[in-house]
Amino acid sequence: MNGATRPPVNTYVFIDTETTGIFSEDPANLNNWNGPPVPGQRRDNALKLHILVNHTDPNKAPHLTEVALLAVPRELLEDAIARLEADEDEVVPTAVNVHTRQIRPNLSEEEWNSYRHKQVANRALLLKPRDLQLKASFAEEWPGIRHFLTTIPKPACLIAHYGLGFDFRLLSAEFERNKIPKNERLPDGVFFVDSYLMALDIESDYQKELKQQMTAIDWSKVKAVENMDGDVQLEPDQTDDGATTEPADVDMNAYRQEPGSSYSTPPRAVRDESASGLTTDNQRARRRLLDGAPTDSPTRCLSQATWSPAKKLRVNKDHHKLFRRNNSGGWSFDPLMAQAHFKTPKFKLQTLYEELVGGTFNAHRAEDDCWALMKVCLTYGRDFVTYADCFYCQFPEKMNAN
Repeated sequence: MNGATRPPVNTYVFIDTETTGIFSEDPANLNNWNGPPVPGQRRDNALKLHILVNHTDPNKAPHLTEVALLAVPRELLEDAIARLEADEDEVVPTAVNVHTRQIRPNLSEEEWNSYRHKQVANRALLLKPRDLQLKASFAEEWPGIRHFLTTIPKPACLIAHYGLGFDFRLLSAEFERNKIPKNERLPDGVFFVDSYLMALDIESDYQKELKQQMTAIDWSKVKAVENMDGDVQLEPDQTDDGATTEPADVDMNAYRQEPGSSYSTPPRAVRDESASGLTTDNQRARRRLLDGAPTDSPTRCLSQATWSPAKKLRVNKDHHKLFRRNNSGGWSFDPLMAQAHFKTPKFKLQTLYEELVGGTFNAHRAEDDCWALMKVCLTYGRDFVTYADCFYCQFPEKMNAN
């Protein structure tokens, strides 16, 4: 499908699953097929999911115990992003459709005993065997889930964190294991995005933009970079009689070119920087990062009015890792330190939630994870919306009804 002509996403469906365990296959052979993901490197995710589902033995796959889907119309999600940028309260859309089902896995007595032992070691497995044994099977619940997906406006995009290697792959295994007829699988007009890969790619583009901007600034014209209280200003110039003139405001747009990006981000409203209701040190620290760059950061030379909350939080917090002073007194982007950003567990859903949304992440139920994922995606603002429009993928043929 051509990214220039494809229709935009009409419904965002945040999906999460709970299971009896994990896939037992060697991840080096399947989950890391064609190598681990490279941030910012566009990849054929449709092909990768095709490889994964066709090399997964459904009889060895974990069983689904709970699935939650949270469907948000495009207009409501865009309204929430605008409210977030305007620093309003209660930005998360609540008028959304939620479909949550607990599933009875078809397990032998030996497999139930194994699940009980896993629960002792893994506190994330909250659903007890008796909770599940009283529920309906996947085959019985799937028609209701499919009806939910059929009725929402299309194109609809299923968004799951690590969905490529887990949630979507698991769904395919359940289709096969429960012998769901081909014409009763995913309805037409339903596509997917893996939010883990989305976050990697968007933040990689943030770094590419910063690198270009640091290069484009003429640092010889910026003499007061450190300890700034407002706009970047030139130091007072000396006149012929020894007097000093008043410092002149510097328009940094005169010294840099806006870099191109792999996708175009629409202009955003300027954030109302007033703070309210900040009750903890973490909240106050988060507010300071949203309010603007630290005084010892070269990003004080850049307008942040169009930055998403995620970009402000990431760059302003990690500025000491992203930039270094050069020999001429200006600033340079540090590619080695910046690359290390992607080698840490910063892109787990829990870490993204705690660093970008704020607060404690306690979600171990599918619906809670869906709400957490939606909140994380909101912090990426219109970058998330544009990414989903440009890169949503077709599910493999064996998962589709058509």
